Amino acid sequence: MIKKILFVMVVVSLFASTCFAKISASRIVLGGLASGCSLQYAESVYGPAKKVYIKRVSKAQPEFYYVFGESFYCSPTFEEIYIDAQNGVKTADGITVGSPANNVLLTYGNPDDTIYGDNLFYDHILTYDAYENTDKPPYLALEFYIKDNVIRKISVFRFHH
Repeated sequence: MIKKILFVMVVVSLFASTCFAKISASRIVLGGLASGCSLQYAESVYGPAKKVYIKRVSKAQPEFYYVFGESFYCSPTFEEIYIDAQNGVKTADGITVGSPANNVLLTYGNPDDTIYGDNLFYDHILTYDAYENTDKPPYLALEFYIKDNVIRKISVFRFHH
């Protein structure tokens, strides 16, 4: 009887943890960098940026990113930080590009948002929001881009809508 009660308690606690999607803002970091950190802080951790990457959104509006290592990009204001290759950079919970997608669900539970699509690069995107300061911007989020059940890109970002 005690084994049955313990089993039910374990199942209920696992279900409860997977139903909770919002995560602590302190866990929304990538490689030790939080969205909104300063360039000086990033350079104190990783050294000077290796180069500046220019991504053309349109002729009038290019986007610039600091590149701190192989496939490790930060926008100039550090509103977005992302990795898209296996380079040793991890989330606060140890998840890396190349990890099985199931690790995300086991670590963070069900996402706040899932974007599905027939995308050439990603099958779906899982988004987790921070639960602190949800009443006023900027909001923090952590996204995992999945293809063939493997994490292909991780992004930490702030948004203001």
